[in-house]
Amino acid sequence: MSIEAGGKFTFADVWDGTLRACRRSLLVLCGLGVLTIAMAIFLGVQRGAGWTGEPIFLALGVFWIVYLWPFMAYRTRVTLKKTPNLQGDVRFEFDENGFAVNGVHARAEIKWAALSKWIETKKSFLLYQNPKIGSLVPKRFFRNPGDVETVRGFLRSAVRKS
Repeated sequence: MSIEAGGKFTFADVWDGTLRACRRSLLVLCGLGVLTIAMAIFLGVQRGAGWTGEPIFLALGVFWIVYLWPFMAYRTRVTLKKTPNLQGDVRFEFDENGFAVNGVHARAEIKWAALSKWIETKKSFLLYQNPKIGSLVPKRFFRNPGDVETVRGFLRSAVRKS
């Protein structure tokens, strides 16, 4: 049985994939920002300056938390705009052996054994051919929820989930 899925990638599709792929970096940098702010407050209280703490550390902590989001939005927009394989209609075909992808600029066929892992989000599947680079398949590309469930079954039986 073959399952077809296709459509055009949007900013929201690439954003979802980026957030999931960069989850560890996001957690580390946001955690670093929170720790830096906490350190600033602690140092300020110790020195009698109150919650304002050390302004340089406060600014650095806010920078770590805030900087990342606009940067990721910018990178997502650039990725969508400048990646030829994300342009135009993209069609995926899934079966028991693997999947094929047909785009305006490329055609590829990947066997399930070639995938190192897969990740599922609310909105998409990320299929990794190596630990760092994956193919994004938005769930909205599928015709119905049953097709999503069938592809999930193929992945569960053939590929390690991360």
